Amino acid sequence: MLLFAAAGCGDVHSPAFDRAIDAIQSTMPDTIHSLEDLELLDHFNVSEGNILEIEWSSSEPSIVSDQGIVFASEGYSGVITMTAKLIFEGKEITRNFMIDLDIPDQFEIVFAYLSSIVPTHIDQPIDIELPETTNQPPSSIDWVSSTPGVMDETGTLIAQSDINETIVLTAKVRIKDIEKTKEFPIEIHLVDPFESVATLLRSIVPAFVETVGYLDLPDSLEAQGASIQWVSSNTRRITDAGEVVSIGESDIDVLLTAVVTIGEETRFFPIPVRVLADKEYLFTVAEEYLRYYINTTVSRNLRLYHAYPGYESTVVYESSHPEVLGDDGTYTKTDRDTLVGLTVSVTIRNETRSFVVDILVIGLTDYEKVHAIGDWVKEYLDELEITPIVDLPLTHPIHKGVIEWMTYDVGIIEQGSKLIQPSWTKNVQLIIEVRVHFSKLTIYYEKELEGNQSMTEGEWMDAWILRNIASDMNQVYNLVDGKGILVTKVLLDPAAPFYTSLTGGLMRVPTQADLDARFHPGYQKPNPENILWITVHETGNTNNTATALAHSNLQVNRSLNGWGSSSPASWHYTVDDKSVYQNIPDTRRAIHAGDGASAGTGNSNGIGIEMCVNGTGNYEVSMLNNAKLIAQLMHEYHLTLMNVRQHNFFSGKNCPEIMRGTNRWFEFLDMISLEYQAMEIFRNATVTWTVPPNPHVARFASTNVLTVTNRPLVDTVVTLTLEVDAPNFSKTYSIDVIVKGIQG
Repeated sequence: MLLFAAAGCGDVHSPAFDRAIDAIQSTMPDTIHSLEDLELLDHFNVSEGNILEIEWSSSEPSIVSDQGIVFASEGYSGVITMTAKLIFEGKEITRNFMIDLDIPDQFEIVFAYLSSIVPTHIDQPIDIELPETTNQPPSSIDWVSSTPGVMDETGTLIAQSDINETIVLTAKVRIKDIEKTKEFPIEIHLVDPFESVATLLRSIVPAFVETVGYLDLPDSLEAQGASIQWVSSNTRRITDAGEVVSIGESDIDVLLTAVVTIGEETRFFPIPVRVLADKEYLFTVAEEYLRYYINTTVSRNLRLYHAYPGYESTVVYESSHPEVLGDDGTYTKTDRDTLVGLTVSVTIRNETRSFVVDILVIGLTDYEKVHAIGDWVKEYLDELEITPIVDLPLTHPIHKGVIEWMTYDVGIIEQGSKLIQPSWTKNVQLIIEVRVHFSKLTIYYEKELEGNQSMTEGEWMDAWILRNIASDMNQVYNLVDGKGILVTKVLLDPAAPFYTSLTGGLMRVPTQADLDARFHPGYQKPNPENILWITVHETGNTNNTATALAHSNLQVNRSLNGWGSSSPASWHYTVDDKSVYQNIPDTRRAIHAGDGASAGTGNSNGIGIEMCVNGTGNYEVSMLNNAKLIAQLMHEYHLTLMNVRQHNFFSGKNCPEIMRGTNRWFEFLDMISLEYQAMEIFRNATVTWTVPPNPHVARFASTNVLTVTNRPLVDTVVTLTLEVDAPNFSKTYSIDVIVKGIQG
């Protein structure tokens, strides 16, 4: 309440007035919140017999009358001024009293009170105390329940469990003569105590387990008065006591049944638990699976799996060279092979592990590579400057592959890759074989090699020895001496009944047309015996007894007894690791090449040599013996490597099979070339090899070939001595030969 003097009240002042004003202030409210009338003083006893009169007037008589009667309706809000005129002893003053009226709806007061005591949710079996009256403001209340079977009009909860519904309590409130109603919805959720226990247990027992150990399984719940026992459906995984005893290679579902007893009643609640598969195992098999299906050599889009199908998982990839192999396996062709590291990241159960697969991304096909290498070889030879020794490339710097070199001119190519400058300028046909896996290309290249006459005969011999005498040994070591090989002649008896069936006569005389067609225009017959070819065979018989002697005996027997149902076949020489046998003279024809009997063919003008592949024989030594024999024949009949051919050349048969299958033909020609040159260089020399006593190598069958008798654990040096004594040259060489050990 705000008190202020009325305008024009003058300067009247008296203790009586002050006391009266204090009395008014003590009874006058600052704020009115109800419809109750004001109690206005109409007089004040100053002293006995002395009365101070008070007259009132309202600024809003329609709201509050001059007598203090409140006419404002519920919900009114505003400020009025009550003016008091105080009269005493003929004097008067006025004072104004401001009152704030804020009269709420009385029903809302009651309803607010009821809202505070009526709950909106009930989850325990309790009753509600519903009032029938209120004092401020005075009211009477009647209650009505929408669902009296659940809760009646007195607030008593009739149903005690298994309730999940909303009821409505309606309050009918009467104030004075006015009645209003309000609904109070109540959600009632009363759970069966067993279900309450089951819900709690389901929150305790994990849905998944992935490690061995104990689960926290309660045996009682005191608050619910429940005792619990547990039964497992699979005690090999989870015991009744809750011990996870093992995890396997796949997820296993186990039911843990809670046997719950409350009071006299028992119920069963099965709770599923999934025992997850061993994560270590899953990552291991996922990696094995994905590695198996990722091609490690690709020349097209790579199919990638984005999940391991054996388990829920995700797989993502990251390429170290996305420009050739994208993260999604997209292939982009380039001019070279690229080794790509493909990182494979596998995610299983929120854990990610990675591994790397090395993938060779093929830039060109093998066919394209051999031709690209062939073009490169030609460019290389076009620009090649001839020096005394040129180390020829054995592979391509980008496309890799294998490059093998050969020429029919003996002494030009040594050790398969060294181009030796000749003494005299000459045109040489180089034969280059390029291989990439199973794709092959043969190149014939003519090049003029400028001669080198700067060395003496002795210097030439010394340089040749230093170049060609080997310094390491894997299986065999050739003690090169230029002496050729001993041939045991067991010539067929011309009087034998089937002699002419095995050798029909002398080598046929080829015409110049035959020579031009078989070799090149203008080719001259190299010898008067009409020997044009040396044909290399392998017997194909791996029996231990299939030696050179056995094959020689076979031909002798055939000349005497025929060959039965077999096709007639004959050859001149048989070679194994210990000996060489000759059955047919060099000048006579034999049936071995499979190309008919006309002049110029392998049958009519070729010497046939069968090399044994018997199981007990040493194939490497047999190759050396064969090379010595062929070099010997080349010298005798003035032949070159052009005249040395595989059986396959004449008939297409896969022979010599082992030599062809292991791509050793050029190597074999190089062995022949070495022996041929040794026969020339050492023709007037005495060559002596000394092999010191040692536990690792020895001469094989008294030949000039060393073999490993006891392979060392690690590479071991054996020092050999070579003495060469020639008319214009004499020198002793100490040669450290490395015998390859087991550990490399």
